[in-house]
Amino acid sequence: SAATGGVVPGPQLISANPNDGDIFDFETITDSGFDNILNVAPRELTLRFNGGANLDPSTFGGIRFTRAGHDGAFGDTNDVVMTPGFLGFSDPTNPSIVVARFAETLPDDTYRIEIFGVDDEVLGITGLRSLNGALFEPQDVTADSDVIDFELQLGAQITAVVPQPVSRVQRISLLGGPTSGSFSLTFRGETT
Repeated sequence: SAATGGVVPGPQLISANPNDGDIFDFETITDSGFDNILNVAPRELTLRFNGGANLDPSTFGGIRFTRAGHDGAFGDTNDVVMTPGFLGFSDPTNPSIVVARFAETLPDDTYRIEIFGVDDEVLGITGLRSLNGALFEPQDVTADSDVIDFELQLGAQITAVVPQPVSRVQRISLLGGPTSGSFSLTFRGETT
């Protein structure tokens, strides 16, 4: 376009939200005031890009989800790169909203969403692009990616219930008794 000097702008992330809930702040775990904390594990994450982003689904490898490995820190050896069970458009007619659905329930941990606007063969990263080839543009123009961290604090969970044997004491009182002869008692189909 003429306003951008003939350069077509790349897609930009507008928001990321879990399920149908709150929108995450663009912050990392080390930011003061970090408050991207969930008490319920999300089934899906929705990533909304600027209108007309027209994302190229073959470049969705530029969207990465990482789990910190229970130490709250990223960039060490116990980080777990997660592959969603589904990563695609929420509606094929709107190629600016991407949904990630996880195959399993996410455990308590710290998570990172990264959307890359750079190709880095050494790190195995291919940047997210629009169909016209324009690379993703992070909010911080000096960065290679947008980074959003969130933490799951799920609390105690019941993982199993073990039934215990139940015993009951039943007392039967017979008022009066036979004055002569014999008698029989039938209880639950058994005669004594």
